[in-house]
Amino acid sequence: MERPLPQQIYRHFKGNLYQVITIAIHSETREELVIYQALYGDYKVYARPLSMFTSPVDRLKYPDVLQKMRFELVDPERLSDHVKEDTEALKRPETHNTVSLGSLDALSGSKATGSPDISRRDDTGSMDTVKSSFVVRPEKKQELNINIQREPERGPEKKASATDTDSYFMNKTIEDEADELNLDPNVVAFLDSDSAKARLQILEKIRPIVTDDMIDIMAMAIDVEVEPGDVYDRLADLRNCLDTIARFETERLR
Repeated sequence: MERPLPQQIYRHFKGNLYQVITIAIHSETREELVIYQALYGDYKVYARPLSMFTSPVDRLKYPDVLQKMRFELVDPERLSDHVKEDTEALKRPETHNTVSLGSLDALSGSKATGSPDISRRDDTGSMDTVKSSFVVRPEKKQELNINIQREPERGPEKKASATDTDSYFMNKTIEDEADELNLDPNVVAFLDSDSAKARLQILEKIRPIVTDDMIDIMAMAIDVEVEPGDVYDRLADLRNCLDTIARFETERLR
């Protein structure tokens, strides 16, 4: 597979379209990362190692997928007029925000209100048409809502005092919180931890039992979004994010 170039449009093997922004190099590891933007929804910007971006589809996990490569280059001439207009708009200068994690700087464009949401229909293995519909405003990121139950009152004749309640919460174990929140204890430990290195160790523990819901909760806790896909690919993406955060924490403490 040829090296991706800025402004090129690629189709993921699950159907979504993405546009390459640039190729970044991590200043510590020298690893090359493809910085690319979704051409649907709220136009999020992602980073993926170049080796993964240009890798073939795993036939053991996805035997029915027709596309050979994980990301396939799309001919701009085969895109609809609406998509061409929007990709041209993405090339025009806009106000940008620079996001820095450790020594890695990724340039992400501002979200554009009124940008189209692109969907693809592929009946024969090749893209025949690309339809677009306009999104009035990107949906706000769903916030994790966890209700912590308080200790029940001991009786109608005597209510728990503030001191008793504080003591109850201070003496609760991770297992107690996991039971109350209906979560795996390792996920609760991940949420309680302030160290990226400790969270990386927790990821290794839950690998045999990890689920998409667990990844979504942990990703939200560190304020990142992991792209949908195979659960182990998503776990690897979450680990890469934590690796970057861990390097940033180390450099900040120097």
